Amino acid sequence: MSSGKVVIVGFDGAPPHLLRKWAEAGHLPAFARLYREGAGGIMASTPQPNSGPAWSSFATGVNPGRHGILSFMNRVPGSYSAKRIDATDREGVSFWEVASEQGARCAVLNVPVTYPVRPLNGLQVADWLCPSLSAPGATFPRELSQELQQQFPNYIFHADVKRHALAGNHKAALEQMHTVLQQKADVGRLIMEKEDWDVFVLVFVETDAAQHYYLHTGDEAHPLHPQAVEQGLDGALLDLYRRCDQILGEIMDRLDDDTTLMVMSDHGATANTHGRSFMRGFLRNIGALQMRRAHTPQQKLRQTATRVRKWGFEYLNAYLPKSFKVKLNNLMPQARERVFADAFTTDVDWSQTRAYSYYWETDPYVNLAGRDPDGIVAPGTEYDEVCEFVIEQLLATRDEGTGQPVADAVFRKTGLFHGPHFDLAPDLLVQWRENQILTGLVTQVNGRERIARSELRDDTIGSHHPDATLLLYGRNVRPGDFGRDQAHIMDLAPSVLALLGCQVPAGLDGKVLDQLEVTATTSGETAATPTTSQSVYSETEEAEVEDRLRNLGYL
Repeated sequence: MSSGKVVIVGFDGAPPHLLRKWAEAGHLPAFARLYREGAGGIMASTPQPNSGPAWSSFATGVNPGRHGILSFMNRVPGSYSAKRIDATDREGVSFWEVASEQGARCAVLNVPVTYPVRPLNGLQVADWLCPSLSAPGATFPRELSQELQQQFPNYIFHADVKRHALAGNHKAALEQMHTVLQQKADVGRLIMEKEDWDVFVLVFVETDAAQHYYLHTGDEAHPLHPQAVEQGLDGALLDLYRRCDQILGEIMDRLDDDTTLMVMSDHGATANTHGRSFMRGFLRNIGALQMRRAHTPQQKLRQTATRVRKWGFEYLNAYLPKSFKVKLNNLMPQARERVFADAFTTDVDWSQTRAYSYYWETDPYVNLAGRDPDGIVAPGTEYDEVCEFVIEQLLATRDEGTGQPVADAVFRKTGLFHGPHFDLAPDLLVQWRENQILTGLVTQVNGRERIARSELRDDTIGSHHPDATLLLYGRNVRPGDFGRDQAHIMDLAPSVLALLGCQVPAGLDGKVLDQLEVTATTSGETAATPTTSQSVYSETEEAEVEDRLRNLGYL
């Protein structure tokens, strides 16, 4: 039924500035061919450029305010609490489901936020939110998991990079990333050659794990690059991308003239400023976040117990082996939720707090009346005043070590998000100044200098950047370079459907890319996919997947 086939190869977190530099230097011949013969450039990611919302917008063609995935930890509406997400929390229909309904056969492998997988005309392998191949919802059809277990008995959903990297065992960390990368390439080759498909999607998340812990080995602008050279790690990230280039070249060799190739990332990479470690201290210093004071001995004892419990949890999480953490999780299944709630809410005086932030994200929320349980800021003028006050203070803040501004811009969420899940988004989004590692946030408050110190253990070296990679190749592609104002990650869903000859649902936020010579036809708007809040994980699986989230710095 299709007018042509489409292959999408995703490299999670692949930074366009490094890919183009390495391609032009001759290190990545397959990527270089795409830049030279196809269309290549920068694609805009979601307002919060992390993998949860970005890949969900890739799949659905709508903004996070509509599909409802704002982070890997989503706010629970009407509360200050949060829950870890999976595919059951995502609204909207993926482009492969739309294509399936119109007769296209789809093969979709490793796309983040697809566990548990849904039925489709074709086959699917879930992402790293899946505990194991034996878990229900790991593959569709279910028999595929058995076949993969037989051929790949040691299949790994996510490389355990953090443990080795922090221990200084860089050889083991890098080897595991190469191993898992190759394993997923082998699975992709098996399915690409064996199955009949119209659209084939293969994503590698190992590149994101690599940039979190080894970006400084490949990006000379990173403040820690000299340290990487001293450690003999210079070039480690490039070596991984050389293997990615070989895998990409092997895929390109299998494509015919009727196939359009898209190579993309969900976001880019930049040095981790560790800004989120300082945000709560900054909000306290400017008087926006007020902490509850303990007056009685009982209150002081309760606060001390909470802090000790939080410290102990973070210490054990950082240093205990995964197997031991799984055992503790089974013995104390409610411990995670209690520690999380205590760590965030126990000391906060909500009756005096105008703005706050969560420890896994930088961006602040206003304590808004009518939305937040104990909101005190009235919608309208007072809300605007609080937003402008926080923006003004943050833009005036300097880093203690360099004296430079800590942020280049702070955006309000209005205009960046829309839809039924608008309230889940933070009210302000911070664009930290690139290529600096913060040592302390110095703010002038009522003529006095106040310094916010780090309050969070954050071991990642690289963080996310809103500039994502997009390369297009095939007879339907207009060659040439383009910038981020010409392509958005939400554009990929309607573009793929148009290339397949499928009708594009009306009302998507994305549009068919200008770089494609294809005409789209639209249909009536596709109904939102039902969601459920019921957990798909056992207690043991919860611990396993949360460990992966911590490896990437999401928890």
